[in-house]
Amino acid sequence: MDTARDILKGKKWKIEYLTTTKTLIYFIYKLHFTLITPKRMFGFIMANILILGAGGIGLPIASALKHEEYNLILSDCSQDAIDKAKDYFARTKFDSECSLDFHVGGAADYLDKNKLDFDMVVSALPYYMNKEIAFACVSAGIAYVDLGGHVETTNYIRKIAEE
Repeated sequence: MDTARDILKGKKWKIEYLTTTKTLIYFIYKLHFTLITPKRMFGFIMANILILGAGGIGLPIASALKHEEYNLILSDCSQDAIDKAKDYFARTKFDSECSLDFHVGGAADYLDKNKLDFDMVVSALPYYMNKEIAFACVSAGIAYVDLGGHVETTNYIRKIAEE
């Protein structure tokens, strides 16, 4: 049975990156729902998280978050990537009772049509797609996390988040 470590092909830096990403997602989630959405403080509400990208980064993020109490939707434009993800999740045992759904198609269109359904969006897409996704999330008041790494894109996202 493949694990997240197997999927990442044993590259230690990617495992550390995944752990850091999970911690960042958890921190942003807690900050978002404690400070921005106080109504969620008075009862446990299982978060709905959209993960954009089901490849070498998105799939391990989904696997890590599947162990927690989050409802997940894993989206990718590639049917092949979604089929591999479905196969992985069908073979892997998880203790949580959260749901996991899949979507094949364009990220921006899917987010635009369904943005009221998500509490958080995690982008595991190439950096050049993140500006549009981040803008849609910030405009809709949805918590947004990406993996960073591209200075211009990161600066743009910081700027729109401050406005």
